[in-house]
Amino acid sequence: MPGQVVYFCLEGEDYQQWGYIDEISAGQVNFAAYPSGKYRPFAGEVAVSQLRRLAAFSGEWLLDNPKLRDTEDTTVDGLREVHLKEDPASFAVGRLLCADDDFSLYLTVDEIGRDDSLLLVKKSAVDRVIDQSEYLQDTSHCWRQLKEKGLEDPFEVQGKAANIKQMQDFWRLAAGQVVSFVMKDEEEAEYGILKSKEGDALSFGQYPSGKYETFAGQISLAEVNRLEAFGGELILENDIVSGNI
Repeated sequence: MPGQVVYFCLEGEDYQQWGYIDEISAGQVNFAAYPSGKYRPFAGEVAVSQLRRLAAFSGEWLLDNPKLRDTEDTTVDGLREVHLKEDPASFAVGRLLCADDDFSLYLTVDEIGRDDSLLLVKKSAVDRVIDQSEYLQDTSHCWRQLKEKGLEDPFEVQGKAANIKQMQDFWRLAAGQVVSFVMKDEEEAEYGILKSKEGDALSFGQYPSGKYETFAGQISLAEVNRLEAFGGELILENDIVSGNI
């Protein structure tokens, strides 16, 4: 455990904290300060007996580990942070594929640099777009390490992204797929099979999901803040539709 970034919760507290374990001795965990691109880490001592839970070694813990940082490498491989007005403190990370007057389409990556999904974001819903940050450098570094091992594209979204030159290519690919979408002034995503796009009208079909309440009907694209296709859980949900599970 020493030398690892972890997150932990203490007895009697609901919030989690991040820290870099320097040493563990005499029933105490000593956390050292470290530079994080995303979190304000904890530094100091915590009694092991006061720990309610502690997690290490996966996902963002690996990305945030200062031992894996290459501080001289400022390459971001075209990645951008897309901060939304609904929650400017959180953001999506991706490469811009194309845009029209109202929307931008990104090939996103997850917190450890894996290609994740195709994400359509309404421009008026965006608070800001950042093209250089420590977090982007870290994510890009992880993406390149995964690429060397052929592991950067677990959801096989690169092939779809390569076929997109303009926005209509995305709608053609997404037709018949399970997608998630968030409406204007809403926070929770809804799920449905995208049947068609005619003008600004999107038609959805319902499907049996073991996890989500799914939507069937028609909505206006003008009322959509973001729409996602082809990544992670969306592929799982689409497998349910096709009967592969």
